[in-house]
Amino acid sequence: MASARSTQTTLAFAAVTTLFFAWGFITSLVDPLVAAVKGIFTLTDFQAQASAFAFFFAYFVVSLPAAALVGRLKAVPSILMALCTMIAGCLIMLAAANVANYWLVLLGLFVLASGITILQVAANPLAAALGDPRGSHFRLVLSQTFNSVGTFLGPLLGAHLFLKGVEVKEGTVITPEIRAQALAGIDSAYFWICGLIAALAVFFYLSRRVVTEAAPPPASTAGLLSAFSSKWALLGGLAIFLYVGAEVAIGTQMALFLNSDAIWGHSDAAFGVPLLG
Repeated sequence: MASARSTQTTLAFAAVTTLFFAWGFITSLVDPLVAAVKGIFTLTDFQAQASAFAFFFAYFVVSLPAAALVGRLKAVPSILMALCTMIAGCLIMLAAANVANYWLVLLGLFVLASGITILQVAANPLAAALGDPRGSHFRLVLSQTFNSVGTFLGPLLGAHLFLKGVEVKEGTVITPEIRAQALAGIDSAYFWICGLIAALAVFFYLSRRVVTEAAPPPASTAGLLSAFSSKWALLGGLAIFLYVGAEVAIGTQMALFLNSDAIWGHSDAAFGVPLLG
């Protein structure tokens, strides 16, 4: 009986860990995408940075509502809702690439990141809870390891699809043909990502009973708003906000800088951008 329970918990943990890989992979596509849209839509560095801002602003806006959602629906239904939201974001990105509309790109990135935010809020405590409480820190570190693998592999694919063969002169792509090629790369990337997320959603839906039965009943906790009365919670949130904000801004600006004409140029981006991960 104990062996069967252990196997069930291991399978549930493996299913949850796939989510960590997925959101790391998708999030890391933002930097090469920013470098690509700058040339496609003839943007300044500041305007191109709006792509990363639209993505990561969702974390700021959606995190607390996501916590309330997980508290009401519990982890597994929230994860399924998050994956569906991510699919919606990918579909908007497909539309944006096909009509060549930068505002749709920003909307698609915001919706996609909103789904990832819900996913993180639901999956992190779930990964920690699946097993012996004394090993919760190990499980989180192990899951984050797969997240880092996704973060490393994402730019490799993103730079290849978004930037390979894209030549830019004076801030814009050289010919309409190259512009169409770059947009097709975005379309292709998010088409496959959409399909993979859909497959992951089906997999997780089929695994929902295993995960639900393996997870312990949620412990009663203080209300969501009680966090605002905790000095540690407020200062911790501020510290993470400043750290992540700096990390994102530096990564995006480095992608733009290294792939400018004066440094590597877009032709070498397939090599340069992944180094930032």
